[in-house]
Amino acid sequence: MRHENKALASVLLLVCVSYIGVALPYPILAPLFIGATPAKLADFMRLPPELLLGLVLAAYPLGMFLGGHVLGALADHLGRKPVIRWTQIGVCLSYLLSGYALLQQQYLLLLFSRLLTGLFEGNIAIARSIAADLSHAIPKTTSFSYIHAAVYIGYLIGPLLGGALLYHSASTPFYFAAALALVGLGYFERMFQETHSRTTDAPVVTKFNAWILLRRRTVRQLCLINTLSALAFSTFYQFYPLYLVKIYDFGSDGIALLTGVLTVSLIFSSLVMVKVGKKYLSLAANIIWSLTFYGLLGSAMMLVNNHFAFYVLFTLLGLFIVTSGTNMGVYVSDHTPADEQGKLMGLLASLSAIGTVLSILLGSFLATFSPYYPMIGSVLFAAVALLLFMRLHLQNDVAPSDLISTAKHS
Repeated sequence: MRHENKALASVLLLVCVSYIGVALPYPILAPLFIGATPAKLADFMRLPPELLLGLVLAAYPLGMFLGGHVLGALADHLGRKPVIRWTQIGVCLSYLLSGYALLQQQYLLLLFSRLLTGLFEGNIAIARSIAADLSHAIPKTTSFSYIHAAVYIGYLIGPLLGGALLYHSASTPFYFAAALALVGLGYFERMFQETHSRTTDAPVVTKFNAWILLRRRTVRQLCLINTLSALAFSTFYQFYPLYLVKIYDFGSDGIALLTGVLTVSLIFSSLVMVKVGKKYLSLAANIIWSLTFYGLLGSAMMLVNNHFAFYVLFTLLGLFIVTSGTNMGVYVSDHTPADEQGKLMGLLASLSAIGTVLSILLGSFLATFSPYYPMIGSVLFAAVALLLFMRLHLQNDVAPSDLISTAKHS
């Protein structure tokens, strides 16, 4: 196995076990706060348990927002391997802290530990920058799509493991996540060879500040488009269960099955559809058609009233969510210098994380008026992202025929 393949394999395992750890708490936290027998920490300062739960859920993406851009910039300066090494140790310790907080029923400690976990797991940005580093040997569309597949596999396995481990105690899944973090780190240390050398000394404001990339007009516009598309997908993820319950009276089993269908579709698209799209369409065309079909399918979901139709729609939605997200990441990466990929991926991770928080807050507000509104918001975010991308792409003197033609790309 070539060292590039070994490097990518080590990153994929690290990403997968990281996201298993991320998803492990999903079946755990809500029952602790609003279940039939809430835990002691759900009575913190006699605040509404829904608010306490919301703060805990928001702490992780907030931590990722704070950590992503800093860690990405650090990896550009110090190299990928040392930053991943120390942040992964931080991930392990923060999971142990979460388990201890639940054991002691300490709400503030749990809140802090989830913030800390998100901060250290901002190292997902470094995984994507490693994929960009390997583009001389492995096309970016391939490595980026494999990273997406690793993320979705983690999301599929995590809740299942979390539910199974919950029978021992609420702390057990967090201890297991800490062990997984060490397993991923061990394999990474053994298999990974550094892909990015240390940079020369530069002013601190440049060295550790990913936001400085936004001074460039094209990067700024692409980051806005990427964030809008991420908002579209995040709003859909967060609120389709509410929509299905309120409008079509879906139960937990039905939502779980649809979620499984969507996740399998996301994985399949990451492993297969991205390659197919690359073969027949240009990079820009993949983005444009994916966002277009996402908007059409999202609109169709609000018109059908047949349960079988939902399975078809969710399967197709999964395909276009991945092809859009993967190709958008490659497109932005291609417009940024090789020695700033860490900064860029950190910036994108931070923007995506804050987008998740905003989608939860905005979607919750819209849902108080109608469960349709978050779904409409998701489609509108995608539509605006599509229009802005088409405008930017055509402004860059790309022939309109490129939107439907075959073209080689990263």
